[in-house]
Amino acid sequence: MPVDIIEMFWGCTTCNAKNLGRHKTCENCGAPRTDKSPEWMPGDTSPMAAVKDPALLRKFNAGADC
Repeated sequence: MPVDIIEMFWGCTTCNAKNLGRHKTCENCGAPRTDKSPEWMPGDTSPMAAVKDPALLRKFNAGADC
């Protein structure tokens, strides 16, 4: 059975902006993501919210920092 991939969010510790998990820097202020940046799942984790874009799926399946 295939597993759906749901992209998490992380919070910028500099400006408190919400960012998609794939970004290593804040989309609002440019601050880097740190090990102290809070992370959370989106409210909608249904199959409809799963990542479907083939390029993103390849990136997510490549492993950390790829």
